[in-house]
Amino acid sequence: MVQLPEPCEENSEALRAGFKTIADLAKERIRLVIRNIQTEQNEARAEAAEALPEFSEEVPELDLGFKVLKLDKSNFRIWDGSDPDISEELLMQQLDLHVDHVDPNATAEDILYELLLKAGFMLTERIEEKHMAGKLVYSVADDDLLICLEDEITEELIKELAAAQPKQVICLDRAFAGNDQLKANAVYTFAAKGQAKDGTGQIVFKTV
Repeated sequence: MVQLPEPCEENSEALRAGFKTIADLAKERIRLVIRNIQTEQNEARAEAAEALPEFSEEVPELDLGFKVLKLDKSNFRIWDGSDPDISEELLMQQLDLHVDHVDPNATAEDILYELLLKAGFMLTERIEEKHMAGKLVYSVADDDLLICLEDEITEELIKELAAAQPKQVICLDRAFAGNDQLKANAVYTFAAKGQAKDGTGQIVFKTV
């Protein structure tokens, strides 16, 4: 669902009930539906427990959670090249800021969803946490996209990422700690691995 945070009308029942925006009201409606489904499931389980084994039916476990995502600024500093007459001092300051251009206040989840969108994936894609070579890796859409936000990249991790044959791999640039040889080896490893598992093309490797 997509909903602008449109304010509820003055003197409306929604506003009197404590809902400031249409988005707040929509979220509460989803919560009510979830509670109704949970009640129905509990009743179905109770009936199944009382029924004879040959007449009982298994009640499936449903994922009834939901996420709320809000549009916000980027978690990465954007290079400002709009001033062609920038002084050397200001240019050096801007370069220093971009040595580590990730917002220090950004959470891993903030960065994950921004990178997921920029890589061309939907917000509704399945996301799993995996551990490869002792590092946390986010697997998107059954390994189509692998994102590692750890502060250290190792050769073992690069090999395991490549072995999964994803379409794309994204890591933080700072995780290479200025080791250009390790980064070059990563580029070579993904290129040498050949096509992604679905055969659509080469594995795309990016650092941010």
